[in-house]
Amino acid sequence: MQRLPVYILAGGRSSRFGSDKARALLGGEPLIVRLANQIQPVAKGVTVVANLADRYADLGLRTLADLRPGFGPLGGIEAALDDAQNRHEPNVDWCIIFSCDLTVVRPAWIELLASGRRTDSLVVSFFDSNGRHPFPGMYHVRLFSVVRAHLDAGRRAVNQLIDSVAHIDLPVPGDWPEVAQVNTLEDLERADG
Repeated sequence: MQRLPVYILAGGRSSRFGSDKARALLGGEPLIVRLANQIQPVAKGVTVVANLADRYADLGLRTLADLRPGFGPLGGIEAALDDAQNRHEPNVDWCIIFSCDLTVVRPAWIELLASGRRTDSLVVSFFDSNGRHPFPGMYHVRLFSVVRAHLDAGRRAVNQLIDSVAHIDLPVPGDWPEVAQVNTLEDLERADG
């Protein structure tokens, strides 16, 4: 599989968690570092998108700022796609975007997402009985103008964006964890237990 640029969204307020959940420890390691380490073998560089540039530089992670701070995950996707199309060589059409609160990522999941890409699709993501999981997901750089139009119109919902374009939804892998994302301290305890 071709290595692709990877972006981790970490610009949220973590209001339900109570502190910066990207720095919360899981297995003795900050969630965001754990995720970056799991992704590194299949990535062409790992970049964090946060509300401030260099917010995670102390953890050794390249971090860039949202183009529009406070616009949620869709604002993070905008910054990631902008960076992907301007920083990487022209033959990079896709990037992989994660949220910082994922408890685990397996290279096989990335390969599965990559195999779901079609020439006419702009997003590939997982779904299950709880709905779509936009992260991790494969996002085409052509999506940038659509993201910008949604944000300009005041629409911030990631699933609304995905539903508005050609996309592929794949069933979650069989080894998808019971606690896939950490939103609360209780989630963190369950994932660490």
